[in-house]
Amino acid sequence: MKETLIQDAPLFSSLLPDEQKLIGRAMKELTFGKGETLFAQGQPNQRLYLIQTGWIKQTTTLNGGRPLINNLGPGSLVGDMDVLLEEPASGTAVTNSEVNAWVLTQSDLNHLLDEHPHIGLKISAALGSRISQIDRYLVQTRLRGIPLFSDLADEQLAAIAEKLEPLEIRRGGLIYRVGAPGDALFIIEEGEVNLSSTHEESGEPLRRLSAGEAMGEMAVLTGKPYDELARAATEALLWVFHRSDFLSVTMKYPQIRVAMSGRLSQPLSSDDRVLAQRQLAKIRLFAELPYDAARSVAGVLVLRHYPAGEVVFKAGDPGDSLIVIDSGGLRLTAEGSQPWSLRSGDSYGESSLLTGKTRTATAVAETDSNLWLMYKSDFDSLLARFPAVGAALSKAIGSYLQSSDNLFLDQHLRGIALFAGLSDAAMREIANALVSQRVQRGDVIFSEGQRGDAVYFIESGEAQIATRVGNSYRLAFERMLAGDFFGELALLADSPRKATARASAPDTQLWVLHKHDFDRIAIEYPQIALSLSKVLGERLARTDARPAAPRNLQVRPPSAGGSAGGVGRPPAAKPSSVTTIKRPSAATPRPISGVRAVPLTVKPPVAARPKSSVLQERPVAKRPSMPLVAPRPAVGFPRVGGAPQVRAVAPRPAPRTAVAVRPANLDPATLAVVDSVKWVMARSLGFKFRMAALSLM
Repeated sequence: MKETLIQDAPLFSSLLPDEQKLIGRAMKELTFGKGETLFAQGQPNQRLYLIQTGWIKQTTTLNGGRPLINNLGPGSLVGDMDVLLEEPASGTAVTNSEVNAWVLTQSDLNHLLDEHPHIGLKISAALGSRISQIDRYLVQTRLRGIPLFSDLADEQLAAIAEKLEPLEIRRGGLIYRVGAPGDALFIIEEGEVNLSSTHEESGEPLRRLSAGEAMGEMAVLTGKPYDELARAATEALLWVFHRSDFLSVTMKYPQIRVAMSGRLSQPLSSDDRVLAQRQLAKIRLFAELPYDAARSVAGVLVLRHYPAGEVVFKAGDPGDSLIVIDSGGLRLTAEGSQPWSLRSGDSYGESSLLTGKTRTATAVAETDSNLWLMYKSDFDSLLARFPAVGAALSKAIGSYLQSSDNLFLDQHLRGIALFAGLSDAAMREIANALVSQRVQRGDVIFSEGQRGDAVYFIESGEAQIATRVGNSYRLAFERMLAGDFFGELALLADSPRKATARASAPDTQLWVLHKHDFDRIAIEYPQIALSLSKVLGERLARTDARPAAPRNLQVRPPSAGGSAGGVGRPPAAKPSSVTTIKRPSAATPRPISGVRAVPLTVKPPVAARPKSSVLQERPVAKRPSMPLVAPRPAVGFPRVGGAPQVRAVAPRPAPRTAVAVRPANLDPATLAVVDSVKWVMARSLGFKFRMAALSLM
């Protein structure tokens, strides 16, 4: 009886027998007496009634107060629209007699449709509008289960669900072809779909998708044609999200586009690879590649989409990719430079493939942009898999590195005072020996007592040098800015550090030159050692001009507000991001806190000076013009007139004694002079002659 009533009901007549049985199992039989009110107009209704016996009068009050009365008998559905659309009751239902009915509650219907959404679709088709249970199922089950949309809010998912349209397709049916306009995204509800990465005539292996998976999403996101062929492997039920609806929804909820772009990437289509080869030919690194090598390089490019306003990368991020702009544009900003823009066909990050250095600028998408990315890992893998590509790139890489070296010298090294005036050849030797090091605020660069084996140059950021004041526990602090260098005594003497250096700014970029590299370069280019001695002399001379701090004055580190460090020194201005260093003026000398210094002058030996490998440190008194002691009789002179003849003899000066150990009472500035002279004396004879020639010049 119940099955017959369900089959005859217009709402369930389109269901298959098995589906009708599922509806029947969810219903419960109830009996109502005469005059009972089943639901009232305007009130929530949670039940759908299928009348088995008896009569029900349904009264609907229209606008204006005119009533509309319907008498419903066996086989009729009562309250079905209210339950399916989840709306308040459209009328009032009262039993005219004893009524026996099959009842389907709201919760039982929701549970049934969650497990069998195809039943809800058929019911929606019979009603002429989609029932609310389908939208709820799409939000909570189908869309939430797709990784592409898993991070979206329910409101955003509901906006997508409202635009989805069902599509039934037979086995073998074509969904879209390669190269067709990407005008829809498809979500599989039931059945399976085969995907081919190229034309079906090629016979390539197929990729099979099943329920809950999406396809065509990159085409909808980027507006590009489909790059694969899709056919139904079985009878399938799909949800279709048209691109026109996608654009309208993402206009209201731009987070949808952001979420999709963060998860989507794919290799370039065959058409895009051809375009990419032409673009790569404009990049110096790939300009001279033969056709086959360029095609292999284009094959590792990846398509990514960035919505307007999205950050592509930030300054300080790892430089892990080359970027070629397919469409749209990027706005780049770097500290100390004017912002600039990149448009379609432009590229950025060529050096990242070779060096992996951190980004020096921040890039933001000005409009919705499609980018082609070549990741460094893919590029390295390409060179390993295809030696011919590596051979073809060797010449281009060599030319690129040579020009990059010149750019590096101009942008980074010539702003350091120590290297001012050096030749290009000497600068290039130094550049090849420098090692990059990036530290964060508070990181210890070196500590007091550690072995000093390197000098540090600041490209950007700042460092703080803490030095003990005499033998006390007090510390003096010096602030080192972009263009400064520190730890230079390590190049002259292999002695422990006498200070502690810390980074005092975030993302401080340092260049490190180790002692063994400096010694090797100084032998070939002695002007480097001469330049170091000159800079050290100027630095120590400025220190000597500063009055000593009172003994009872506690030397404190700079406050967080930006004190420059050092006793009596005014607060420092905000450091500039430009890497060039300005020589301090004589009116405001830059002290080295906590060090009493004398000018450092390192003179190369000349031929007139006696050779000695032992450093003379004991001061020698000047020979006096008059004897300092009583004269003594001369031995072996004849007597004249019986009296011994006496002549005055000047006292012999005490013999000079070589001191191998430096006295402990020497101040740090004197020790610097001693170490400098000792370092020069230990060099080869040819090096000393070259130093002498440079001094004369």
